[in-house]
Amino acid sequence: MKNLLQQLRILHLALTTMVVIIGGVFHFVLLPFVQNKPTENNIIFQITTVVIVVGSQVFIKSVLPKFLTNAQNQPNLETKLQTYKIPFMMKLAILEGACLMALVFYLFTAKFFYVGMATAVLILLILQHPTPQNLAYDLKLLEKEQQELQMK
Repeated sequence: MKNLLQQLRILHLALTTMVVIIGGVFHFVLLPFVQNKPTENNIIFQITTVVIVVGSQVFIKSVLPKFLTNAQNQPNLETKLQTYKIPFMMKLAILEGACLMALVFYLFTAKFFYVGMATAVLILLILQHPTPQNLAYDLKLLEKEQQELQMK
């Protein structure tokens, strides 16, 4: 179980770090080349960014709990944790996608509105860091299972 938690932490760190690196590359390397070309701030980009960010949160709050229910109904802790991996990875992928989309629109327009949206989603992504307490909350673990999770 400790191994699974370590895997989830590595995945989370990799996705979070990649978003930060891509944002840095867009801002410091690519943006100076793109900024010289006049680009209008298309309202479609802003609407799309807001819809994607809000839609990702709606999906995470409405659809992913159905996947978590499957994990919560497993008979033992080991199978609960194995079943939990897929919804967790889906949540991270959805947040990462929303963040990257905002960064791409920032690259197109050089407007800091998109950096703000990407930063907000990045903060949500960082807050998803897997800990035994987060696992216990998401899986609604019993007290005995929480102790078993802490011990391993």
